[in-house]
Amino acid sequence: YVLVSKWGLNSPDGQTEKLSLKPSQEELRSARGNTDALRTLVQKFPDDWECQYWLAVDMVHSETTVDELLEAGKILNSIPPGAKPEWLAAWRKRQMARVAITLFDAQQLPVSADSFQQDLVARLDRAKLDLQSVSGDKVREDLTQLKQLLVERWAYVEEKAVQTGRPLSEAFAERLAEIKPRMSAPEAVQLLERFIADMSDGHSYLSCGGVERLGLPFRMRDTSDGVVIEAFHPEAANLERGDRVASISDLPIEKWIACQKEITSCSTAAARRAWAIRNMSTMLVRNENQNDQSQSIESVIVAVERDGDLKRVDCKLTGEGSWASADSQVWLQTKDLSSRTGYIKVQSWSPEIVGADSEAASRLRTDIDRAIDKYMSASAIVVDIRGNRGGYDWLCTYFASHFIKAPFPVYALRYRLNDQGFGNVNLEPTLSGVTYAAYKGECFAGQIYVLVDENCFSASDVFLSVVKAQLPDRATLIGRPNAGGVGGPNLMGTLKHTGAAVTMSRCKAFHCNGSKLLEGTSAEIDYLVEWTRQDILKSRDPDLEKALALIEAEFTVE
Repeated sequence: YVLVSKWGLNSPDGQTEKLSLKPSQEELRSARGNTDALRTLVQKFPDDWECQYWLAVDMVHSETTVDELLEAGKILNSIPPGAKPEWLAAWRKRQMARVAITLFDAQQLPVSADSFQQDLVARLDRAKLDLQSVSGDKVREDLTQLKQLLVERWAYVEEKAVQTGRPLSEAFAERLAEIKPRMSAPEAVQLLERFIADMSDGHSYLSCGGVERLGLPFRMRDTSDGVVIEAFHPEAANLERGDRVASISDLPIEKWIACQKEITSCSTAAARRAWAIRNMSTMLVRNENQNDQSQSIESVIVAVERDGDLKRVDCKLTGEGSWASADSQVWLQTKDLSSRTGYIKVQSWSPEIVGADSEAASRLRTDIDRAIDKYMSASAIVVDIRGNRGGYDWLCTYFASHFIKAPFPVYALRYRLNDQGFGNVNLEPTLSGVTYAAYKGECFAGQIYVLVDENCFSASDVFLSVVKAQLPDRATLIGRPNAGGVGGPNLMGTLKHTGAAVTMSRCKAFHCNGSKLLEGTSAEIDYLVEWTRQDILKSRDPDLEKALALIEAEFTVE
């Protein structure tokens, strides 16, 4: 510790300036994690607030009794706001919150005449109320904060007002009118989600870690015969592929989809329905106002039609991550469809978090080189990007450069510069082979048939835009319109009361010639394919079947 006379030092005016003894940082470090050692330091240096703080922290994080937690709370409460070092003020509040949460979870706070304990009980009562509901004023503040973030930082304020026919101010006024004096936490978050979903931008959304979401233990597909189950968890053993979903907990399936669509951020109307149906398997949400249904549900009764009979199945809901193991972890898959036709499935354009110039990125490019090199002598390649929600533009354009000789334009971007408007006024294009790395070898010269669906988004939209623009006579798109969303998403902030993290598009993306906005525009599908219930029952892939039929008609059979 620092040796200073307990009588202090003389100041310039001759008065005695009292200084307290302080432990050295080495003493503090060695004592942390040992409650007895910290108590000894506190006794030795009673005026040192940092010692007091670390003693309280050690007590909070140890397996302590309610009395010891209360003692830690009193120590933290005694630390004045201006105590040194300066970081104490903020960290003291965090530890006080931990004390309150721990006692709240334990439900063991005894009645006492102690003023601090009475104050803590009052805090816990307020916390319980806030967990159960949020005041309308707080929801209004968060909604206003979200609107301001959109006005100041979102790239598509004007363009989306034209695309949707609904200005931001109109959507704000409508959601503002829905606020009640008190709202449940899920209800408040859902209102905010409806507002940002009103923007019709798939890259602008809220992340609400504080609201638990459960989903259906099965996945559904929209078909010409209704909404049909195509996959399910083992726990839902009483369901079968091909079951047509009629209702969930006696609410018709179409009403569920309508509620889900309201909170689904998506760039096109057609894709929004598909995304809503898909999202029901990870976060099932319904509006509390509809049929007075509770949002906090752990199981549902699913009514399905099978062989002409209506069956009711009790299904326990599952967490958002429950499908992770079921989804393929192989990002690039190949197989031979015939002696003249190859097949490449691209699961994602961001199979791992990497920088464009890293060694890991080089490995991903090598994966692409090998996959396409395998079919260089083929007449056609089927490229399957169905379900590919996007990733890195530098990776999808590198893939495209195996079919298109670089350099070639990708798009023209205009990034929002906060209050200073947008950059790239002249819409200078981003070039593959200049801005993004491109393949330098021989390009594949045959036909490519791209399988597309509503879950193709972001970098997949970029890929589709490029191949349609650069290969009008060689690229054929088969399936259903892509989601049409390009916008450079960034995390913009956190809402004050609900804690929802706000992500939104920061740049406008135009076609490479600058003539048309990419956002909200799907690529033109050459052959639309609608799935049927029989396709699910018989495990058929009508998109791939259509591609093979076109290839068969195009090339002479060997």
